[in-house]
Amino acid sequence: MRADTNGRCGALGGPLESLEERELCFGAGQSKPVDLPAQRERAEDILPLAERFLWLLSREAGSTPKKITKAASAILEQYSWPGNVRELKHLMERVFVLSEDEVLITPDLPSLPLETT
Repeated sequence: MRADTNGRCGALGGPLESLEERELCFGAGQSKPVDLPAQRERAEDILPLAERFLWLLSREAGSTPKKITKAASAILEQYSWPGNVRELKHLMERVFVLSEDEVLITPDLPSLPLETT
């Protein structure tokens, strides 16, 4: 059964009149936990996210999107990202502003404590 924000249930097509109908459609106040892994558990997402943030920043600034070298990508992927995606976004914002070149290289990145595996 599908529900929309107007209080209509897909199978019924009309407004939900009774509490029973609402519970049937939306559940009885039940919430289901969503398992969302931390960024450090999804290392394969780090580089595409970083590139996306840089692309958005360059579009906003009206400039050419900056590229990330392989050495800089390796550093980004080795970091544990305790601040999750927000920390990555803030880092890309800082690097975008402070980097003078169109390519981000290792010295452009601040000293990140890397995990040794």
